[in-house]
Amino acid sequence: MADACQIQGMIDTLTELFKALDSSPPWSKKCISGMCDDPKMFFYSCCCGCILQGQISQKQGRNCLASCLCTCCCPLCALAGFAVPDRQQVGKSSIIEDCVIMSGCGGICGRIQLASELNIGVPEDVSVLKDSAKEGADSIKSEVKAPAPAPAGCPPSPHAMSR
Repeated sequence: MADACQIQGMIDTLTELFKALDSSPPWSKKCISGMCDDPKMFFYSCCCGCILQGQISQKQGRNCLASCLCTCCCPLCALAGFAVPDRQQVGKSSIIEDCVIMSGCGGICGRIQLASELNIGVPEDVSVLKDSAKEGADSIKSEVKAPAPAPAGCPPSPHAMSR
């Protein structure tokens, strides 16, 4: 059983960690204690986090739809492929800080802080989201290429026969 000194040591360590992660400079908004400053953005990040992550990625020049779907379907892939790289592109914190912030509390705090930094608000009109998704889908379609033909003398693949 832990004694009072050990418990106080753990509390002190966690308090310092919270202060370090919540420090504002060079960010314009505190990460943890500032997440409830805008209640609409807080609920948007909680309930529609994948959409917000798509908007953040799009603002950074990445595919909105791919980021949104990845965040929704495979959070670990989204962390490595979109959330942390989006924060790294802003370049205001270390990769360790970004990993901790974007993996803690489902990334809610980190998305709010990054959206604030990039001047992304809660969309008032759904057509903005629809246009972003269509642009992302068109980008994915243009990147998908038809399979290369089989070399001469090789039988066609079973997938080619089903077309």
